[in-house]
Amino acid sequence: MTDGKRLGWIFAVTLTGLGLRAAAEEPPWRPIPSIPQLLWTFNFEEDIPSKMIEPGTVAKAEPKAEPKAEPKSELKIETKYIPVPPGERCGLMGKGGDKREMKLSVHLDKTPLRFPANHDPNQIHFQFVFWADEPGTIHCVFKNASAWYEETRNVPKVKQWNALVAKFGSMSGDKGARVKPTFQPNEIEFKFNPSHTTADNLPTVYLDNFYLTQGLLPSQVEMAILARKAKMDKLAKSPEKDGYLYTGDVHDGLRLALFEGRPARRSNMPILVAVPMGAKEGPQVWTDAGRTAKLIGPVAVAKDPRDVPLASFADLRAFLPWAMAKSNAQAVLLVVGKADATGAGKPEESLRVVLQRLLAAKRLPLVCLPPAPKEGDGEAKRVEDFRKAAIAMCAGLKLPYVDQGVAFQKVANPYAGAALTPEGVQALAAVALPALKHMQDCLSEP
Repeated sequence: MTDGKRLGWIFAVTLTGLGLRAAAEEPPWRPIPSIPQLLWTFNFEEDIPSKMIEPGTVAKAEPKAEPKAEPKSELKIETKYIPVPPGERCGLMGKGGDKREMKLSVHLDKTPLRFPANHDPNQIHFQFVFWADEPGTIHCVFKNASAWYEETRNVPKVKQWNALVAKFGSMSGDKGARVKPTFQPNEIEFKFNPSHTTADNLPTVYLDNFYLTQGLLPSQVEMAILARKAKMDKLAKSPEKDGYLYTGDVHDGLRLALFEGRPARRSNMPILVAVPMGAKEGPQVWTDAGRTAKLIGPVAVAKDPRDVPLASFADLRAFLPWAMAKSNAQAVLLVVGKADATGAGKPEESLRVVLQRLLAAKRLPLVCLPPAPKEGDGEAKRVEDFRKAAIAMCAGLKLPYVDQGVAFQKVANPYAGAALTPEGVQALAAVALPALKHMQDCLSEP
């Protein structure tokens, strides 16, 4: 391959001290893999699918200066002042079928929840908070086509947030029936029956912060979630500040996909790097940057069986497995240039294939996205569309990524055509390899 040939892909395959384990049965879905006792949770701060809750809606709370007679913690929702729990949105019950009854149903088939089979009803707990503007009873009903079980409580305090905590073992169904270990609900129905049944107006009832747990009380799981959040806040990195993305979701997703949810093991293995033509000192730059970042293992150029550096999506799809097997590399740095983002066909789909294959092979992928296009760039829209698609793809697969634009902030000419310049190689290596080092450290922590 000569300098004149297009080489828009740079990819670095690197073992960042991450070891492989024998394949095992995939664990059941959990919203936070590191807290398997949490079966499911939802609150209305997140985007709720429109068909997940019926009837009912999401009430938006907008901060507003409070009257002197009202507590400062209250927020205004639909002309009523109520103390909203953490966050600014909550569920608002809709009209039920009986007089002034209010109701909000959650359709579990619209959620990722997979209820455990043959469970112990005394080990399944649930909790949520609710607010009502008048006295009455609150009902939480778990049901499917053949059975239903409910927990009922009086509203202890009107116009204040209250919590309902219960377990499956305490619920009762038709004729006092108790929950069976094989019960699999597909709907949760929240109902409010006011004490006054003849008033003209409808009650106002809100709910939020639902937890479904197994083996631990929801309050214990909440503490674990808070502790995890504090830890993840320390691990988190943002493209704007650090040049790359790493979040709690990415951390948990990588651990689950690559290491069965356990900490990664460190081991000394080679680092494989491929650089574009025109940056002849590229291998040494990557080697030096790896040592500076304290990555483990020597650096070698990634090539195909003909001893030619990998150069395109087609090369990656054809020869990446061979290159990884030859080097025993276990992490892959994929650097996408503008030429690749604007190439023929659907480059984002080619990227998806490579990422999914890497995950299936238990390899850690790290994508380096092309810089955001500058004004006047004739292909700006195509580059931006690719970036948006790639970022969404990483979010869906729970993968990290590097923003080349941040790495090149002080580099006048990071690219010469489709190839990185020496300055571009140095700037990108100085961001991408420390990013891999950060992931190595995070994933190996207990």
